[in-house]
Amino acid sequence: MQGNSNTKFIFDSGSGYLDVMSDSCKSCKTAFYNSTASSTYSNSTNPTTSISYGSGSVEGYMGVDNVCLSDSTSYTCAQQFNFFLVTNQTGLNQQDGILGLGPPFSGNGPSFF
Repeated sequence: MQGNSNTKFIFDSGSGYLDVMSDSCKSCKTAFYNSTASSTYSNSTNPTTSISYGSGSVEGYMGVDNVCLSDSTSYTCAQQFNFFLVTNQTGLNQQDGILGLGPPFSGNGPSFF
């Protein structure tokens, strides 16, 4: 998954989900992620669902890809990481996604850490 130096994520300490705005999101101001451009992307078996946050909500589905926090060096990457592809959003304008920094526990999403 590649972004650029101007990528704008909201850091969320209460969630473990990584949410990225999909290129199929019509309500998103930015289209950050195109799954067809990634050779390592695969669909997750989870159905479409929604997640509510304090500042807004998102709808979408889970995907799997290699996710890196900086360049593609191995110490900043999570291989085959589950993340949430946003197809509809409210209240999260001008953001490329949400990076959940919360601890991993049931119902909180797959933690990056």
